[in-house]
Amino acid sequence: MELVKILNLLGEFNPRIISKVDIPVYIQTHKRMLHHQAPFYPNCIYVGYTSDLPEFIDENSLTSLICIEDLPLSETNIKNDLLNLAVVENTVEPHEILNKIADIMIDEAQIVSSMQILLDALYANKGLQYLVDVAVEVFENPVFINDTAYKILAMSNKMSFEDNTLEEEKLLGYIHEKNLLDMRNDSIFKQLSQSTYPLYSKRKNSAVGWLFKIISIQGVEVGLVALVETNRTFRKYDFELLERFSKLVSIELEKNDFYKINKGLMYSYFLADLISDKLHRSKLIEQRLSYLHWKLYSCFQVMFITDFSRNVQERKVNLIAHEIRNIIPDCHWTVYQNNLIVLINRPSKTLLTSKEQTRLIEFLGLNQLSSGMSNVYFNIMETSRHYRQSLRAAELGIYINHKPGIYYYSDYAMAYIAKSLSKRHDIHEFCPPAIGILQEYDSRFHSNLLDTLENYLNYPENPVAASEALHIHRNTLLYRINKIKELTEMDLSNGDIRLNLQLYFKFMMYLKGSWDSDERLEES
Repeated sequence: MELVKILNLLGEFNPRIISKVDIPVYIQTHKRMLHHQAPFYPNCIYVGYTSDLPEFIDENSLTSLICIEDLPLSETNIKNDLLNLAVVENTVEPHEILNKIADIMIDEAQIVSSMQILLDALYANKGLQYLVDVAVEVFENPVFINDTAYKILAMSNKMSFEDNTLEEEKLLGYIHEKNLLDMRNDSIFKQLSQSTYPLYSKRKNSAVGWLFKIISIQGVEVGLVALVETNRTFRKYDFELLERFSKLVSIELEKNDFYKINKGLMYSYFLADLISDKLHRSKLIEQRLSYLHWKLYSCFQVMFITDFSRNVQERKVNLIAHEIRNIIPDCHWTVYQNNLIVLINRPSKTLLTSKEQTRLIEFLGLNQLSSGMSNVYFNIMETSRHYRQSLRAAELGIYINHKPGIYYYSDYAMAYIAKSLSKRHDIHEFCPPAIGILQEYDSRFHSNLLDTLENYLNYPENPVAASEALHIHRNTLLYRINKIKELTEMDLSNGDIRLNLQLYFKFMMYLKGSWDSDERLEES
């Protein structure tokens, strides 16, 4: 057992490191140090008093000592490059430290022995359930293994549980809804994601404790292993043994059919990490992509799919995802915060073919679904930001149009600005003076100058299109525009003036809940 590990486990005695060698030292046994002892054996740790130390310690032999400081150390005691020396205060007896070291080494021997049994089970190549069956004998407690979709991959089927939910899990094949809720209430998943060591948890008014450890493959979370404290109380070495066992489970999952069948889940996990902005370093992203054998193209787009109520059920999400993959075969998808997110990655900025667009529109319409589409982007590290764009596009498109459709963020950027402003300001405060003049004139003379101006600005340098939109003759349009210029004294060729007017018109469209995106939908 490594010396540094023994010293860490002796923390209750507060050992102070006085001298240490730079190479790992492995201890096989321990012994009470005799007065002026010599020689010292390299693989033994000695415990005694500083008064027992010889004047000189052999400088050619590795020596490991824990001394109770009954006398100050001398320079000659510690002038040795091959000496590991820790001292503790003169408040304990040597036998207390020796007994603790004995307990530590017994636990280590138990771990080594248990790991040999578990390794033999892994090398037997009899599958995950066989490995779990052997683990039950080793841990002397029930073992559960599930994937990230909460499907139970293997468990202690031969054991009976007083907890009815655990008995039901045998039939369900999934973590029981109550147990899943309890885990979420106790923040089990959050705590596990923040820890590299097994987590112990015990609910109030429950006699049963649990040990949890995440299972990872190539740094990607693929499941969870759990022990139930039913047959015997957990011991300290169970934590380390579970840590090592989780790595064996990872190896078994990687080499068996689970991993092959669920390779698609790896893309889902990766995409979810991109969306949640967990991956900040390009090197880490490159490693994950290499592991997935995912060849990237230059253009990306995120698609957010939801129904009108923004409350797509889990079962429905999976069915929708299946159909989307039929329409866009090379896309990748994930479920994030109960929503279906699709990543499209292709070499051309025209990411969807006309046939795919037509099929997508038909599918969404038939199923009363809407899609928010981000802007096209060119760096996969920007996925999180463009996911938010797709989310906003869907949200605003549904709010403004009151019907299913495909909504592009580029069409709703102004609406998003209006929404953000409306949370802090009265949007009417941004009304240009000319708008008030035209509103007053329209009210007095029952004219339509304000609508005329809005459509005229929507079709720059194309008065024919503007007049067609208003269902008036081109000459009538030009007459009204001249009247607007006369009343407001505005120079409509001035870019800043046009921008202020158009911004206000877009803000008003947001407040009215109407936004003309039919043109984009028809183009799709």
